[in-house]
Amino acid sequence: GGKLYVPVNLGRFNTETNAQSWVYVYNADDLAFVERHPVPELRHGAGGMAYAGGDFYVVGGLPTDHVRNYVYRYSPDFRFKRRYELNTGYTGKGIQTAAFLGGKFYFGCYAGKDCHGNAVPAHTLVCPADLKSFRRSPLNASYGLVELDGRFMVAGSSMFCIGKDKIKGADGLKVDVDYDRQGRCGRGCLRECKVETSPLKVLAVGNSFTLSLANNMDLDLAAKAAGADLEYAIMYIGGCPLSRHWSNVEKAGDTNFLPYAVYTNTRKGNFRSNIPQMLKADCWDVVALQQASAQSFRPESFEPYFGRLVETIRRHAPQAEIVIQQTWSYCAMGDNLEKCGAGTQAAMYEGLTRAYKAVADRYGLRIIPAGLAVEKARDARHAAFVEPTARELAAFVQPAVPGMRGEVVGRYRWRVPGKAVGSGEKAAPRLCGDAIHLNREGEYLQACTWLKFLFPEADVLNLGYRPENIGCREAQILRMAASAAAVQGL
Repeated sequence: GGKLYVPVNLGRFNTETNAQSWVYVYNADDLAFVERHPVPELRHGAGGMAYAGGDFYVVGGLPTDHVRNYVYRYSPDFRFKRRYELNTGYTGKGIQTAAFLGGKFYFGCYAGKDCHGNAVPAHTLVCPADLKSFRRSPLNASYGLVELDGRFMVAGSSMFCIGKDKIKGADGLKVDVDYDRQGRCGRGCLRECKVETSPLKVLAVGNSFTLSLANNMDLDLAAKAAGADLEYAIMYIGGCPLSRHWSNVEKAGDTNFLPYAVYTNTRKGNFRSNIPQMLKADCWDVVALQQASAQSFRPESFEPYFGRLVETIRRHAPQAEIVIQQTWSYCAMGDNLEKCGAGTQAAMYEGLTRAYKAVADRYGLRIIPAGLAVEKARDARHAAFVEPTARELAAFVQPAVPGMRGEVVGRYRWRVPGKAVGSGEKAAPRLCGDAIHLNREGEYLQACTWLKFLFPEADVLNLGYRPENIGCREAQILRMAASAAAVQGL
């Protein structure tokens, strides 16, 4: 007495107009037609669907110039509820197949080429039930996938049998199979597969405000504690603004032009590279950009460089989601706020937030709210940071330094300025303040914010990792600020 639901497009696929999307319903016993329901929200053409939690989820085509996929949710009587957006980059003709199994959605995608002619491999998107994130699997489930008796079944495509209980595709992926009665595996039969997702691969293009994620390996250790499979690379030049990043792209035709130091958590030691080289070096899931902090509150400083960098990323890494790290406002120490033209800490934060929001809206990008996390950590304190007076600073004897009183940006350090003027001897060490960069608490806060943004399912509040020099109560405050910022977003 069951029913079979079939998404159908009677018009054109993968265009902005002329689709005619329906869901046809048949009796499961004899395949007799029962009724059909219009689903006009799928303007690129309906192609696949899944059932989860009492609702239907329908997917479909995608024009070649789109960089996100869409999932449409309907009630049992096909009243439209909402549209979900997956920042997947372009996938071949959108999403072809869909299934819900074990609390996760699986979406099969064809191989194809985007509007720049870049090849995109066939793969499967694996999403949690809330559709707030995704992981990729190299498994090709684009010809058909379904849950049968708790097993994940995939229709055969270009796989071939190698004679035992494994099959191997052109990409080298091996999966367990169930043969048909003739012992054959190929187009037209179902096979059982165990889906293994690849690590989430992130490339960050920035400066010291990005490198702070790796200074003490906070992001690595936090991800491991949360059970998150993360591979990332950070390419950086100190103080580098968007204008210089773009200038470096223009010079990258010279293969010997390698202006960036690159840190990655997958190999020992840094190496040199440029942006196009790194974009093509791996199949990145996420590429992150940011503006230099001293220009972050100036909207006019972002263009045309940001737009050109977006075009470059989409040309060389069409599968990647492009995101922006929101930087933070400086500590109220010294005259840095005045020198950069921000005026006050509050004015700097308001200005940079407006600028990041504007560019994110312009290109339809998500923001990693590191700056918001800093503000939330500051708000959690009963009193704001107060800069020590010159007299108070003079009372410190090396190696002692003033505390930051709960501020997560800025620190004091003893520095040796070099040889004294008119003498061959080194000058005495001086106590200097850095009002710009994150301190140890701030680095932990930033790592937790990135972790929650990249892995929304991660339980950051109860994260098992805490740096040794940060107390339990302080670490909890920082994790609460990071989690709240990532969930709230900008």
